[in-house]
Amino acid sequence: MTYPGLNYSLGDARREVRIREAMAQQQQDAMFRMNAQTQSLPKQDFFNPYQDGLRWPQPKPSDHWSRVLNVEATASPTEIKVAYRALAKKAHSDRGGSDAAMTRLNVARDQALKEVGQS
Repeated sequence: MTYPGLNYSLGDARREVRIREAMAQQQQDAMFRMNAQTQSLPKQDFFNPYQDGLRWPQPKPSDHWSRVLNVEATASPTEIKVAYRALAKKAHSDRGGSDAAMTRLNVARDQALKEVGQS
């Protein structure tokens, strides 16, 4: 049976639909296989400090900011900043220091400026 204006029959149209569905299924299968292969590749290891709920390290009770920065507890904000910069030059990881030491200094500086009243 042919339809006016169409040069193919209903059977041809159904056949074409089945071919298109088969091609779509093949594309989906190919994408699934490609995703399965990429998921089995080893992931690159990099440190994300916020994964697994890690937070900024909390200071120990013995790490009072005045002891860490080697200043008196009554120091002014300027003295705190000067002491921080002097110690940061030695503790920075680009200059042979460690990240842990730099973190300890950062926490101490933040606490000191917050306690003194300048954030």
